[in-house]
Amino acid sequence: MKLPRFLTVGSEGNILVSDCDNHRVYVYKEDGEFLFRFGGKGSGDGQLNHPHGICTDRAGNIIVADWGNMRVEMFDKTGKFLKHIVKNMRWPHAVAIATQGQLVVNNVKNQTVSIFHNSCCEVLQQQTILSGEFLPSTPIPAVPAPISAAPTPVSAAPAPIPVAPAPISTAPAPIQAAPAPISTAPAAIQTAPAPVSAALAPIPADPVTIPVEPAPVTAAPAPIPVAPTPVSAAPAPVTAAPTPITAAPAPTSAAPTPISAAPAQISAAPTLIPSAPASSNDTTGDRAHHGNQRQGEDQPQKVTFGEGGSGTGQFWYPVGVTVSDEGEIFVADRENQRIQVFTLQGAFVRQFPTVVAGGQKMDPHDVAMDGVGSLWGVGNLWVGGTDSAEFAVQYSKEGRMLRMFDLQAAVGYRGVAVDTRMNHILITQITECGPFHLHGEVLVFRPDGTLVRTVGRQQGMKHPRYITVDGEGNILVSDCENHRVYVYNEDGEFLFQFGGEGSGEGQLKGPLGIGTDKAGNIIVADKVKGRVEMFDNKGKFLRHIITETDNPCAVAMATQGQLVVTDGVKRTISIFQHI
Repeated sequence: MKLPRFLTVGSEGNILVSDCDNHRVYVYKEDGEFLFRFGGKGSGDGQLNHPHGICTDRAGNIIVADWGNMRVEMFDKTGKFLKHIVKNMRWPHAVAIATQGQLVVNNVKNQTVSIFHNSCCEVLQQQTILSGEFLPSTPIPAVPAPISAAPTPVSAAPAPIPVAPAPISTAPAPIQAAPAPISTAPAAIQTAPAPVSAALAPIPADPVTIPVEPAPVTAAPAPIPVAPTPVSAAPAPVTAAPTPITAAPAPTSAAPTPISAAPAQISAAPTLIPSAPASSNDTTGDRAHHGNQRQGEDQPQKVTFGEGGSGTGQFWYPVGVTVSDEGEIFVADRENQRIQVFTLQGAFVRQFPTVVAGGQKMDPHDVAMDGVGSLWGVGNLWVGGTDSAEFAVQYSKEGRMLRMFDLQAAVGYRGVAVDTRMNHILITQITECGPFHLHGEVLVFRPDGTLVRTVGRQQGMKHPRYITVDGEGNILVSDCENHRVYVYNEDGEFLFQFGGEGSGEGQLKGPLGIGTDKAGNIIVADKVKGRVEMFDNKGKFLRHIITETDNPCAVAMATQGQLVVTDGVKRTISIFQHI
């Protein structure tokens, strides 16, 4: 096993483990003896793509959240495929089954919980997330409970206003007596919510998604005069019905189709862009200095293109990006096992498969340009559907493989950068040092695969994902597990680190893509917070460049100021102008 993520225990005591890196489920007896495994990477019946949650039902059938294929699968107790329980569900994560037959599936990307009745596809209820915390899961009652008593007079120190008022009945009881006069001036009024005269609409049979943000309360309580008079009459009931909750249909994503081994041919040479952009993963040329945009100003203008799929201009995890001197954007399309090329205006130019020696195709993890106009990619391919072999491969810009060398098997995905001054290839690596303990480092190679040095062993990196080299040869690494950026000089000597988990200015949460601009400022994709940040070359926070993006992944910087950002969830590429 490489990356066991979820596990469960069947009714017979067997242990079932989903391995999202090997795309399989492993089954052991209660004493730990291996029994069998099933799955294997793919999208066919019985195949899995990054399986996550796992559980069993009363019959012993095995239910698996097939995360990468956006479905939930059922197998029998021997691992034989039975059926698709749920299809076209974006990012199913954890699963649980109730004795009555309901299947519960949570979704950390869409921040919802779905309950399916008797393993069919009828959504009974979904739970949303608000401000980073789950809302209470109490079911919505058919008829709200009535208010049973008259309002209590306000004392000298009134109780705080509750977060959520109690439900109101269709016909509230009248107030029996007027409250006594208030003897002292109160600081605030504890008001009772207005009664509602109509019952809530029933939940529809079709799948629904409750909006993430609830409708805001617009009315504020009226201020109290210094010497209030007793209330002499009961308030009139409110007869307006509440605004119904609108349904939002679940999005549907098309299943990917295989890519042909041969790269797409272009009938005419594409028009080159006169600018000379530089990759965020290399040190070629100068990098554009950012403007003086401040927080609170409008987001920079952008061009966004792409969607989920395997056609031209579609992506299935665009996890790496770099830009050539001629103004071409190279995107590592991981699950489609290819590189796609676009102009800085977003126009498709060509594509080619990420082949290795022997014609097999690897899943690319990242890409970077070198100093002679070639492209370096890192990735892995699956041998027999179980074992993974990892490589660094040099391609021409047209997609011809030039050279490659093997990499040690590792955990997770790698980043790559090129120090063009020294002609060194820098690659991140994650290894396991015991159960659930990760160790991260950077390997520095010559183009022939000779290891020059190892960087970062002493600083406690856990999950270095992306890497870049600035204009002075310094090495910058984003660690998405430690929520920090580590900076080393060209000899591998540690200089400083910055970040730290949080959402405040200067803090990071799950940082991914990293690059630098002409002035040496550091640009970081702050994935979990959905923003792109700028720091100076000492790690001091400068500003938020972008705050209105869902899942920023890889970044690349052009000399004229364009910033290219990939989105791994929306499967899009955005080009931001004049940042």
